[in-house]
Amino acid sequence: MIEHIMTICRFFLIWMGLSLLLFAAVNDFRRFIIPNWISLSVLGLGILYGVLTSGFPWLWNIFAATLVFAISFCLFMMGALGGGDAKLLTAVSFWGGIELLGSFALVTAVFGGILSLMYLLVAWWKKRKQGAVEGSIFFCRIPYGVAIAIGGIYVFLSISGQIV
Repeated sequence: MIEHIMTICRFFLIWMGLSLLLFAAVNDFRRFIIPNWISLSVLGLGILYGVLTSGFPWLWNIFAATLVFAISFCLFMMGALGGGDAKLLTAVSFWGGIELLGSFALVTAVFGGILSLMYLLVAWWKKRKQGAVEGSIFFCRIPYGVAIAIGGIYVFLSISGQIV
């Protein structure tokens, strides 16, 4: 009986995490910002998920989140990634841990590349229609939170498959 309740609670946490990822994607798409409370909530839900999960690999998941934070912080400092993106990447990495880190990175990178290409094509098209000669299309802002959310959805769906 207790195990069934724990399973329901874990599914609820996953659905809450999915909802937050979708909210982050929409917010980033509309305003180019991922509020801190979203990343902190995703991380908090992940910690709670770990508490409710027997045999949760705490050290590996903390290691994965720390590694992703270090890399994304460097990218943030270079101006290649937004701060909200770095924090959301870190929070989702805690959920997936080392086990899902590679596939999370791959899914996020593939969809981030597609998203970037779409934004570059739109920027190129607008510039072409305006007849502008100056300025680069390579400095347009990209809501990378959308790609992170898609990668995060992969992580959550992978985890939910492990519960059943």
